Amino acid sequence: MKRRGATRFGRLATWVVVALILAFILSPLVAVVIDSFNSVAYNVFPPIGFSLKWYGEAIFSSRFAGPILNSLLIALAATALSIAVGLPVALALVRNNFRGKSLLNVFFLAPLIFPTFIFGLGSLIYFFELRIFGSFESVLVAHLIIVSPYVVRVLSSSLVGFDRSLEDAASSLGANKLSVFSRITIPVIMPGIVAASLFSFIISFDEVGATIFLLRPGGFQTLPVAMFNYVTIYNDPSIAAISVLLMLLAVVVVVIIGRFTKTSFLGKMV
Repeated sequence: MKRRGATRFGRLATWVVVALILAFILSPLVAVVIDSFNSVAYNVFPPIGFSLKWYGEAIFSSRFAGPILNSLLIALAATALSIAVGLPVALALVRNNFRGKSLLNVFFLAPLIFPTFIFGLGSLIYFFELRIFGSFESVLVAHLIIVSPYVVRVLSSSLVGFDRSLEDAASSLGANKLSVFSRITIPVIMPGIVAASLFSFIISFDEVGATIFLLRPGGFQTLPVAMFNYVTIYNDPSIAAISVLLMLLAVVVVVIIGRFTKTSFLGKMV
């Protein structure tokens, strides 16, 4: 009886600790969500009144419309290029043993090791020397470097569990390598491709640490950089509204990944 009582007490204590940790982590997000419905033109908590006007400001204001479009274009381009680069690299790393494989693996891990602001500072110097600093192309290249490691890791995980006998069976029936790759390999690893694409998109769309070094003041801007510059001047809840929309976007991405990969409990719940 004492052991059962001690076990129950231990479980209860564990749940209490977990609940406190979650409350500590989520409380700032809850505050942002509540502040986004504030009716006054300055941040105050608790809100004085209820209003949806800041969501309209976030979505339809010309101040953020351009940066939103820029972020979408860069994220989509970075996603497409990272899949085009990451899939051959993942195939090479998983299916082949060659000289320099470890070096190639480390090369694609390097962007995960260095802080993004250090990478951004180095990119600023490099792109300034190339005279493309502050351009769409410079930001796109930086984002491609940042998201590629995630794409390579996700695709490699999909390829590790791939049943090669499916490809062998197709080859034995007369299919050429291109047909085997397009009709067998790609469909089987499609959940990994979708997951890698979504990870790449959301990481690129939210990237600010390196991007802020690569943009000229008053010129081409992405949404996270525009938000950063905005809060240095203004103090209204429109940034809170944008943050809530970005959180919802992240939740949608997690749900989609869960549905495609069948590994996320959130995806199974919905």
